[in-house]
Amino acid sequence: MLIKKKLIYLLTAVTVFLLIVNLLFEKYSSTAPEPAAQSDSAISIPEVENEFKDILSLYGIKPEWIRKGKLKKKKSDSLDYYYKIKIPKSVLIPNLIKDLNKKFTSADIKIISEEKTNYGNSTIKIVSGKQTKLIAEFIYSKDLKTPKLNIGFILYGIEDLAEDDLRELLRIPLNFGIVLLPDRDTEQLVDEISDANKQFYLLLSENIDDERYELNEEFTKSVLRLHLKHLFNFYKQNKFFVIDKKSELYRSLAFEFIAKELRRNGKKLYTVQDFIALKGESPEDINSLFEFYLKNIDKNPKKVFYVNASDFEGLLSNILTFTKKGNEVRFPSQMLK
Repeated sequence: MLIKKKLIYLLTAVTVFLLIVNLLFEKYSSTAPEPAAQSDSAISIPEVENEFKDILSLYGIKPEWIRKGKLKKKKSDSLDYYYKIKIPKSVLIPNLIKDLNKKFTSADIKIISEEKTNYGNSTIKIVSGKQTKLIAEFIYSKDLKTPKLNIGFILYGIEDLAEDDLRELLRIPLNFGIVLLPDRDTEQLVDEISDANKQFYLLLSENIDDERYELNEEFTKSVLRLHLKHLFNFYKQNKFFVIDKKSELYRSLAFEFIAKELRRNGKKLYTVQDFIALKGESPEDINSLFEFYLKNIDKNPKKVFYVNASDFEGLLSNILTFTKKGNEVRFPSQMLK
């Protein structure tokens, strides 16, 4: 009975995660697959198959999982076979069908789906005019094991965002962290960030101007301890701190004492250099760099990216493609030691 309950909880958690991904597809999938170039009314069966397989590749469905089966009885005047496709549980068929609909935009093309069970095996038909161009049966297989990859994001520069842009950023249904420089302005954002179910990371720097939190190597240990206590008391829900190795504070004699105090109070300290910086001259450069790291993620299946908040939304299309294969975007603290 205990095993059965655990299995139910696990399936529920997977369903919730897939529904969140589904919400992302609806709101942020701005770069949908390109529609077929030729008029859909005249589209051939090979062309439909090529477009169909392009979608399958987006979801990480491997060629060896795809087989042809002979139709037992004539279901159309244009086909004598169908595709029998095994897929892992991480692939959500409704999302795949949505991408197919974006691929074939003509009113003459219809995609008919039949779901045999809730979130279970399904059959789809692609019909043009009165001809069936493709039939595919999707079969969930528990034997298919795909490597689950995780990425995380820490965003900096939110102080430069307009208020409306910040609200829009916090509404994105993804897990990510936000870097805050401790001062009176960022104090106003703490509850808003927490209510949006995001993490925040306090930046330790010689550039902290607020006299309550100021950290300076010329301060005595008692003053440094007092200022750190102010940080701990006000930002009570925060456990995470970040420092740049290139900063004066990191290279100062005071840093060793600060790091020791953080450890003593159960805080986690990371450096900016623990993350992968995504920077570029243009959004295209940043996306190109991001795509490069994703292609090589198998060598390190846990990557945390450090990116300006104003550039984050431009990455969402690539992030969605990444999650279509069953991968996850997690909080950085869940991935970092």
